[in-house]
Amino acid sequence: MKVLMISTDKKIFEENSGVRQRMAEYGTLCEELHIIVFARRIKNQELRIKISNNVFIYSTDSLSRLLYIFDAYKIAKRIFQNTKYKIQNTLVTCQDPFETGLAGWKIASALGARLQLQVHTDFMSSYFARHSLLNRARVLLAKFLLPKADCVRVVSERIKKSIARITKAPITVLPIWTDIKKFQNADGERIRARFPQFEKIVLVVSRLEPEKNVAQAIDIFAKTVKKYPKAGLLIVGDGSERSRLSLLVEKYGVSGNVIFLGVENDVAQYYAAADLYLNTSLYEGYGLSLMEAYAAGLHIVTTNVGIVGDIVSGDGVLLCQVGDTGCLLSSLSSILLNSRRLIRALAQTSKEEYLLAYKKQWELCAYK
Repeated sequence: MKVLMISTDKKIFEENSGVRQRMAEYGTLCEELHIIVFARRIKNQELRIKISNNVFIYSTDSLSRLLYIFDAYKIAKRIFQNTKYKIQNTLVTCQDPFETGLAGWKIASALGARLQLQVHTDFMSSYFARHSLLNRARVLLAKFLLPKADCVRVVSERIKKSIARITKAPITVLPIWTDIKKFQNADGERIRARFPQFEKIVLVVSRLEPEKNVAQAIDIFAKTVKKYPKAGLLIVGDGSERSRLSLLVEKYGVSGNVIFLGVENDVAQYYAAADLYLNTSLYEGYGLSLMEAYAAGLHIVTTNVGIVGDIVSGDGVLLCQVGDTGCLLSSLSSILLNSRRLIRALAQTSKEEYLLAYKKQWELCAYK
């Protein structure tokens, strides 16, 4: 089986990134893995990089985002013109049912290959469409492309239910792999020592983008800190909203209680140091940080998104509807008053088992 992947994740070009390591692991599941990445033209950027014996990554090297799909198509034709393998056992898999999905559909149609669309975000959420005109167009595009897929991989039961009426293709639920033991066994003493001024620590791990709605988390915390002046909010992550959120913290007068930490490679120690995890996202396809907080045994106050109610549920999970400030505020206050570390009996799927499941869902699509 040969696999052609269409992606937008530019971290794959970083030599020591987790994304590149993951792609090398996926390469062990097939004869060849070719990954075309939507990327703008960069001076001296290598256009084809071999990252393992059978894994190759390609930049579309596009002059404009408008050319991503066209350039991806040209690269795919070049790859398969030079191949000695038959097309019939080739799978085209796309990171999303939007722009990469459109490129993948055109490529699969031209090659006579099988098409897999992956869905990582809850695009059927009304909040997704409200976010931008582009997102509204993406919803329409997904509704057009999903019925044309030979198979679909989603990361949560929530997404599967939301798209079941759109496509008749087989839908496989394969969540994102999490090293549960890493978060269960992490030590947070070093982080606690860095912030001795905080008796209670509330944690947010998130990209600082509009859909993550971190502004609401700051708003709720600013009201809570009046009652708990020795509480601290640690925000791990970065994004386009960083400056706006910093100004918001100053506006509320809580600069001494809210710490922006930027991107951290070892987030497990922050979960180990925290007393509570706060999530105010408008929508999530999965919600990796929710899984990490759950594995770490944290109490969680969260909006009803992603894997909440499915994997993340039960004792210590306080659920509020998206945008319900009153519920989030009262939940946060009640847990801060009496927070304790929880021990959750979670089954750990090994990396080997996960990769076998990943290979199986590829094979079911490619060989049908």
